[in-house]
Amino acid sequence: MNSDAKVRELAEQAVRNGHVGIVAGVVEEDRLIIAGAGRLGGAGVGIPDRLTSFRIASVTKPITATLLARAVIRGQVGLDRTIRELLPEWELPADPYGTITLEHLATHRSGLPHGLPGGPLDLAGYIRELAGLRPDTRSGTQYAYSNLGAQLVGMALTGGTREPFGTLLRDGLGVIPGTAGIVDQLEGAGLAPGHDAAGEPCPTPDYPLGVASGGLIASAEALLNLVRAHWAGTGDADSDAALRLTTTPRADAFGDNRIGLLWHLGPVPDGDGLTGIWHNGSLPGYRSFLGFRPDVRRGAVVLSNTSKSVDHLGAELLRP
Repeated sequence: MNSDAKVRELAEQAVRNGHVGIVAGVVEEDRLIIAGAGRLGGAGVGIPDRLTSFRIASVTKPITATLLARAVIRGQVGLDRTIRELLPEWELPADPYGTITLEHLATHRSGLPHGLPGGPLDLAGYIRELAGLRPDTRSGTQYAYSNLGAQLVGMALTGGTREPFGTLLRDGLGVIPGTAGIVDQLEGAGLAPGHDAAGEPCPTPDYPLGVASGGLIASAEALLNLVRAHWAGTGDADSDAALRLTTTPRADAFGDNRIGLLWHLGPVPDGDGLTGIWHNGSLPGYRSFLGFRPDVRRGAVVLSNTSKSVDHLGAELLRP
């Protein structure tokens, strides 16, 4: 089966298996192949396509890592800088924030929990809960996946929300061709409405302070253009170096996976041993997968507006 037929068949199969709407795609060298199936749902009409926006959940994280890496390459920040140094006005305690660095946060080795216990908070409440945390492990010693850690990378880059994350995103991705479809949830339009696993419409919470860990929306085309840039280049030396930095292995993660800067490197979920550079995402109403294999210049994306896993589809699309 050629790639065009494979992408379309997998998208249509997903709809037969209960996804309301789905867009699947691959990039082979420089060629993008994208197919949509099902329906947008809600007030939307028609079939989702290459430009349809979805909540991408934790696929946001490696995009945040790209912004971090570009700031590092340009000498604006160092991976060894601590959160306490970068956000002095927050007056966080020296224990633990005097030892938790950007590298610890971006490799899930900060010792911080998955999230704050207080739920959605304003900035003052967010800082207050941070100040009261006491990590279970010493920073830099153990991998433990943390939304909170990725959020703090974004906080460090935006000066504790002084600068809108959307501005940082446009500046950081603006030189990467074809990525304009990756935007802050607060600025996006034309979003495919989310559905639960039974296919019924469901609300998806917004986390304005957590945008760096899971708050972006994107189209399949824009995400494939982002991974293509890892081998095709951007035309900007700083951005090319930043992309390489994000996928440089830095520590052990889980199983046989290692971690770069918020990218997992190793066995792909549901891939039966297939290895690549990848991330997946999950929010009420949405599932996402983005991965690539730079050695064979192949990338894959799957975006769904239904709370059903798409990992197996992403793994299948990464196979030639």
